[in-house]
Amino acid sequence: MAEKFSAADLKKFEETNGMPLEKAWAKVREWNLAGKNDEAAAGCREILKIFPEHPAGELLKKLKSRQKVDRLAQIEQFGENLATAATGKLEKITGKKFEKSNGFDEKIRQAKEFATTGDERFFAALSYAWILVLIPLFFWRESVFVQLHARQGLVLFVFFYFFHWVFLSVLSLLLGSHVLNFLSTFFQIFFFAFCALKAYSGKWWKIPGIYPLAQKFNF
Repeated sequence: MAEKFSAADLKKFEETNGMPLEKAWAKVREWNLAGKNDEAAAGCREILKIFPEHPAGELLKKLKSRQKVDRLAQIEQFGENLATAATGKLEKITGKKFEKSNGFDEKIRQAKEFATTGDERFFAALSYAWILVLIPLFFWRESVFVQLHARQGLVLFVFFYFFHWVFLSVLSLLLGSHVLNFLSTFFQIFFFAFCALKAYSGKWWKIPGIYPLAQKFNF
């Protein structure tokens, strides 16, 4: 493979990376086979800096696709952990054991055939008023529309509680600035108001990334 490239470029690569191209490429493939995606991707980039036409380009594309899948898996796992934490906290507060629900999508499909009442829309909107989510969550259990928004409101409340009061508060203390807390609070107010408006308008809105977690709860 080395004969495809100029001697000057090969020498430059070896001087820059401390090893010849062939050895570097062999190392990258070794990392790839070992599942060390980050190391393999970094190696590909180093090769492509001097040899843009090198087969490392094709490997880098595959690695990026693999990394994207890995990130999605990590996000999904984070969501599962968040849902578990939320369930555990509610079980401690209420003393009730919650189980994962099955067929909530089917319940929504059937309930959509009926118009929502003003009370349902009001309490669905209340689901996005932080701790007040517990009211529609436990007192409107027969309304699928209210439960859709209440479950989503619960996941959002727990997520922002941990993110804002635990992570951002500690970070703000370390940085000596409350700008992040202010921006987070502003975003939360805007987003919760937007969600409440959707609910009050009678929308069966499934929040991307939130609904898959919300439907796992069965209260």
